[in-house]
Amino acid sequence: MQALGHRRGTQVYAQALCWEVEGYVPACRMSDVFGGLVLSNAWPTLPVGENAIDGYAVLSSSTENELAAYGAKYGKLGVERASVMGIHDVKKDRPVSAKYCDGALPDKSSAEEVFDRYRLEWCRILADMGFYSEEVLALLHQKGRTFVIPCPPNTAVRKAAVEDLSYTGEFTYTRNERGRETEVRVSYFEKTVSELEDAWQKHLDEEAKEKNGGKKRAKRVKRSSFPQDRVIVFRDESMHDRLVRGYRAQIGRDKGHTEEGLEELKPTFGVIALRIYDSDSPRDCYLGYKKRWRKIETNYDHVSNGLDFDGLREQDCRS
Repeated sequence: MQALGHRRGTQVYAQALCWEVEGYVPACRMSDVFGGLVLSNAWPTLPVGENAIDGYAVLSSSTENELAAYGAKYGKLGVERASVMGIHDVKKDRPVSAKYCDGALPDKSSAEEVFDRYRLEWCRILADMGFYSEEVLALLHQKGRTFVIPCPPNTAVRKAAVEDLSYTGEFTYTRNERGRETEVRVSYFEKTVSELEDAWQKHLDEEAKEKNGGKKRAKRVKRSSFPQDRVIVFRDESMHDRLVRGYRAQIGRDKGHTEEGLEELKPTFGVIALRIYDSDSPRDCYLGYKKRWRKIETNYDHVSNGLDFDGLREQDCRS
């Protein structure tokens, strides 16, 4: 247990107990077996798998494709598109499944069907920001799931987090950049969802008092059903410095880049706020989430470039 660490050691111990009770169980069925044992009550947030989930827009001009729609990315793509919802096993570094979805619907609308169809239970979910909603968060808290998901900029927890960036800890990790290993320093601080919602409500109350002398009540923050979820705000110091230099280099060249704009945006450069239902350390949560980008994003690039979705569409139109 000491050699593997508490979390990994507990996972190995739980797998050994499953084998003792059920006989040999292949890794692909371990989550199902573990969830059916009383043992799962002792470790309700012990994931025995790790899956990244994301949705991607793919071009589709086929006249018979009823899933193609303009959707939220029409402004960028300018054409109809469908969505492919993909699940990637992070630990084994391989795709698990993909589902073609209605292009007009946001990722979070397909979450329940995807979770049920592919039995994503007793595992950690690394989700994209597009899945963030109170309904999806409720799903993520069920059936032995733990999760890491970014907080969108329009949420109270994200707004409160970047309003007062008081970092209390830091760690380093080694990143490979163009074949060269670089040590990266990451600063962080942690709050609960409830603490951040309270902080943002206080901010709104003070803002309303300044504007109208308290005559008009401030907008009330919509409270989450899961107030004790962790929110950890991370800042990649190398990325922060690089973005500041890049922005400053454009001042005087581009009217959209000003000293005032730099001062306003500077605190948010290189910053990500992750909502977490897991007991891992901040470092493990951060590096675990970064795996998602390396794994599932790379996989989607291979699929898109290798299969050439638009080429398939052209072939479909001719057939």
